[in-house]
Amino acid sequence: MTIPTKLFIDGAYRSPVAGRPTPLVNPATEAVFAEVDSATQADINAAVESAQKAWENGWRDMAPGKRTEILFNVARVLRENLESLAQLEMQQIGKPIADARDEIGLGARVFEFYAGAVTKFYGQTIPVSRGGIDFTLRQSMGVVACIVPWNFPFPIACWKTAPALAAGNCVILKPASISPLTAIALVFAIFQLNPAPFCLLDEVDAPLDDANIGRFNEMVREMSTISQFIIITHNKATMQVADTLYGITMEEPGASRVVSVRLH
Repeated sequence: MTIPTKLFIDGAYRSPVAGRPTPLVNPATEAVFAEVDSATQADINAAVESAQKAWENGWRDMAPGKRTEILFNVARVLRENLESLAQLEMQQIGKPIADARDEIGLGARVFEFYAGAVTKFYGQTIPVSRGGIDFTLRQSMGVVACIVPWNFPFPIACWKTAPALAAGNCVILKPASISPLTAIALVFAIFQLNPAPFCLLDEVDAPLDDANIGRFNEMVREMSTISQFIIITHNKATMQVADTLYGITMEEPGASRVVSVRLH
């Protein structure tokens, strides 16, 4: 699994409004192994607005059985990618690989637990005097902000995200700045199950080495069966796997208009 390092807002990966990428350092080697984008206030506002719309337009009213199915499928995708996720966890926080594998498995079990709990959120009927009726209903709250610490990033991301989604809420997930990759992977796993019909990726392959470029391209190739991708890239390997390649150039030096040239 190759993990995009852009912000994920409104069903697509995107660059922040402003700011510089945050470097991630492998604590074992003290070397920078990736860079991820950091959200600005404007990006956060856009994410909250998008989550509110998603909640109002479908997730809160989705049949409990359908939410159960989705959460079980998230757990399945996490198990299928357990080794890749464990390697990411080991890189970003220096966790022993055996512990990292256990924690990815724990995250999958959390989603399985709350998938089973979706249909168990009961209200109560409270005894009152004759002629009266008193009962409670459990309803979703709306958009939930989930903040994840650096030292146990993947399980805690699952602990916070899974129950919120199971209860019919939408989630804004904020991982720690030094260990965001497995939280991003969790979002990517969910996107695999419920993809947007169109996705724009802007230079997400720029920080990848040759080995990871291949993994990135393979993932895009697999995902292209269920979604359409436009990728802005300078990487030759990514260009070579495209179905259609466009070159973008300025019409005149200093002019703001651009011309798209289809390359054969």
